[in-house]
Amino acid sequence: TVSYGHRLTPRMAFNASYLQRDAEGLSSNLASRLRSLSLGLTARLARRTSGALQWRHTTYDATTPYRETTIQVAVVHRF
Repeated sequence: TVSYGHRLTPRMAFNASYLQRDAEGLSSNLASRLRSLSLGLTARLARRTSGALQWRHTTYDATTPYRETTIQVAVVHRF
């Protein structure tokens, strides 16, 4: 896993991470590889409100491969 974070402004930050996980079984057809890239922004929107936006792309190469891309948005307000 490799991660990077950078504060863009006093109220906003950027983060990125890459994960790769390999596994091998007793035969070559049991090998698998999971890769995931994630990019995100977090921001303080107001004194008690923050927001986050994250994009993630994942691939899994194995007997049953798949690909997934997600976008997550969150707003948190503390009372």
